[in-house]
Amino acid sequence: MRLLWLFVCLTVLLAGAGFAQSPRTEELLALGREVGNRYGNHLWPRLSQTPFPVLLLEKAGERLFCPPIRPEGFNFIGHDIVTDCQVYHRTDNHFARETQATFFPVGPFPVVVMGVPELSENNPAAWTATLLHEHFHQHQMSWSGYREAVRALDHDNDSAKANLIVSYQFAYDDAKTGNLLALLAHYLTAILREPDRAIAIEMAGAYARLRPFVLAQLAPEQRLYFEFQLWQEGVARYTEMALSEFAASDTTSVIGNEIDFAALAANLRKDMMQSLANSSLSQQRHAYFYSFGAAEALVLDLVNSNWRQRYFESPLEMAGYFAAIADTARR
Repeated sequence: MRLLWLFVCLTVLLAGAGFAQSPRTEELLALGREVGNRYGNHLWPRLSQTPFPVLLLEKAGERLFCPPIRPEGFNFIGHDIVTDCQVYHRTDNHFARETQATFFPVGPFPVVVMGVPELSENNPAAWTATLLHEHFHQHQMSWSGYREAVRALDHDNDSAKANLIVSYQFAYDDAKTGNLLALLAHYLTAILREPDRAIAIEMAGAYARLRPFVLAQLAPEQRLYFEFQLWQEGVARYTEMALSEFAASDTTSVIGNEIDFAALAANLRKDMMQSLANSSLSQQRHAYFYSFGAAEALVLDLVNSNWRQRYFESPLEMAGYFAAIADTARR
């Protein structure tokens, strides 16, 4: 009896000291789905209605949650009450367990493919943010014109550009390219730090006029790739940040307490600002585009959040939104 009492006391002390058990993966999946469903349409038209299938990569085997159609090669294992998903399983390991990506691995629909937190991302908050990030990629890839627009990147039928998204080698270590982007990054961080909204909007107009002149100094393929990465990855980073802020600010929310969304949103914003202010393209490499694009999206919000309604009208680039700001600023 005494041993049992000591065990209970130890359990309580550990929980109070911050050693409480982490949320199960199913709970994090359910939380991500709830955030997407509850707040998605506040940010993007029909994001809340975008299907959210997830292929969960485990140590042994893979579980597919909420596919829109029955997948081939999987066995149905039942309905998961935590995520409210039909779940399918296969014993083969098809992907690296640290994978965090969205593509078409099991059929004609985009699937979030993620290793369980202990294999791909030990921090439950960061894992949940990535889940929201990847869900926005599902929204992008569910757009009927997505694949055609991506194929159109190869304007000259140049096979070297046909795989622009996957295999293109950006000039990460080129000093001139790094300096050009650092100049724009400096403007972006200054705008986002400006407390006076009227002044910040004026600064955004100056940035919009400067932007095309700076990017014109990049090689055409570099500029094409850069714009695409901002549109796809940068806006996805912005979306995970914005959804976290919605979840943190909604006092009527039924969202559980598995994740501190206020802290998550603050950390995402802090990391974005530090990345642009203190890191270089050569240091960050592809991750630099995430912060850059997220900052541009926040600047666009500052001027006119209606740009989000036209996201698929100016696909695979951010240039058109800033051109509109520059035109308005000249009047």
